Amino acid sequence: MRKSEERCFVDADGNEQVYKVTQFPGEEGFNLLPEIVEMIGDSLAKLATMGNSGGGDFLDQEIDASLLGEALTVFSKKIAEKGGAEFIKKLLAGTTRNGKEFSKMGISSNQTWSFNEAFTGNYSEMFRVVAFVLEANYKSFLSGSLTGILNPLQKDQ
Repeated sequence: MRKSEERCFVDADGNEQVYKVTQFPGEEGFNLLPEIVEMIGDSLAKLATMGNSGGGDFLDQEIDASLLGEALTVFSKKIAEKGGAEFIKKLLAGTTRNGKEFSKMGISSNQTWSFNEAFTGNYSEMFRVVAFVLEANYKSFLSGSLTGILNPLQKDQ
């Protein structure tokens, strides 16, 4: 069963925007997985160099700002290689903003929101929403994989 999660983000103008992410259907999420792993793998590897000294879930650890900067650089380049905004739009397909469906056609209306409407001059919000989409769809996969890599002596529970 597909789950939905909701989260508020503050845009560049200081206004709260409510996003609701519905998980990709299984086949669609699985088909996107190789692109996602290729896109974020190098970025996560950069962050993983910090280790997991605090224990627990790697994705919940504090991040060193310089390593985060390097990871975002790698991540941005990978997004560009995948088609830039078109790839982001593919990720946002099951996402509502303030109750409006995402418009794949790029046209805003009373029932839809568009990439340009939401993210012109507002790229910080865009990256936070993309991270939210990836978390909602792949956190259990990424967290389990990274925990296993970073803590090889940890026992399965």
